[in-house]
Amino acid sequence: MKATQTLTGRERFIQIAAELFLTDGFGPVGLDQIIGAAGVTKTTFYKHFESKDDLILAVIEHKHREEMAAMDEYLRLNATTPRQQILAFFDAIDAWLADNDFRGCIFLNAATEFPHESDPIHKAAIGHGEAVVTLMREKAIECGADRADAQQFAMDMYVLITGAIMTRRTAGQRDAAKLAKRTAEMLLERLLARS
Repeated sequence: MKATQTLTGRERFIQIAAELFLTDGFGPVGLDQIIGAAGVTKTTFYKHFESKDDLILAVIEHKHREEMAAMDEYLRLNATTPRQQILAFFDAIDAWLADNDFRGCIFLNAATEFPHESDPIHKAAIGHGEAVVTLMREKAIECGADRADAQQFAMDMYVLITGAIMTRRTAGQRDAAKLAKRTAEMLLERLLARS
């Protein structure tokens, strides 16, 4: 909580709301609960956000920036080649899924709770997945794959990643990312053989 004290009012709302949404879901968490957890008035809330949906969108956008930056740093520190980075992505997911505090993926939750494709929250949540696909496609191209093969490979990787997350969430399988990584390695070798 000490870190919370150095945040701006808007950032503090985002941090508090992110924790509540991840724990309890977007729908069940009411605005009064968020305001109460922040220890402020509704007037203070409305100085920063127009509505609860505006806050949810801010949370999704913030978590996207935070997680992509963390993944970029992890890959830079733990792998040197594009091939290694693709596989290291699964190591990062594995560490997250093995954590006792794992509560699911805020992006998958948001896409599910806000299913309409025109909803800005849904679009933001899907945008995170698109960024992961883009990252995987770029790494595949760096490995020598042509654009079409790289795109298919990236989609295969995304299916493996989301499948691992959902397997951990729904079946309690803590090593789901390790299982997914085995398949990723086979698909990567097949991709490299064609390149």
